[in-house]
Amino acid sequence: SSVCAADGQFIIGFSQANNAEPYRQHVNDDLTALVKDIPQFELVIADGAGNDNTQTSQVDNFITQRVDLLLISPFEAAPLTPAVKRAMEAGIPVIELDRKTVGEAGVDYTAFVGGDNYKIAFEAGTYTATTLIPDGGEVAVLQGLPSSTPAVERLNGFIDGVKANPNIVVVAQQAADWLPDKAQVAFAAMLQANPDIKVVYASNDMMAAGAYLAAEGA
Repeated sequence: SSVCAADGQFIIGFSQANNAEPYRQHVNDDLTALVKDIPQFELVIADGAGNDNTQTSQVDNFITQRVDLLLISPFEAAPLTPAVKRAMEAGIPVIELDRKTVGEAGVDYTAFVGGDNYKIAFEAGTYTATTLIPDGGEVAVLQGLPSSTPAVERLNGFIDGVKANPNIVVVAQQAADWLPDKAQVAFAAMLQANPDIKVVYASNDMMAAGAYLAAEGA
């Protein structure tokens, strides 16, 4: 196709949101392992370090280097949208992993690969409503980084899911930005204000671990 490298070698640039998150390190390791078996692929991973400006610079560097394909997990949706647009305008296909920028697949970026975060969260909400506390009760929510697409989708899905049970009340809701220490502090405060909380829904495993520590402490 028109985007193929002339020499049959392909350089893939991957701008990762933040290598410090264990999940993202797993993604990096999996991609590295997969590329090892494809001799014509070269993968370059750049660590966005949880910083929009850093990630924007990395994407612009990949554009300057004329990579054959750009992979990106955007730290935040809106701030990384212009960089993705520049890559697309330069004729570089962009596959977004796990998180999206603003726009739609096939138009503003080439494709999105990831879970249906709304549906996953909706299932969690429904499970809470029907199985965990069928008699109802107070529920708390720890949201991820609000400017990232999974955080919004996982929040909305859960809130809609628990509506299946009119006896459930969401008494506390706070962003802890995916971080365990922030989640621990937030949930400790929630428990002090609402000692009858029956279930806490955390939008990722790190925040769940922080919430667990706060529950133990209480």
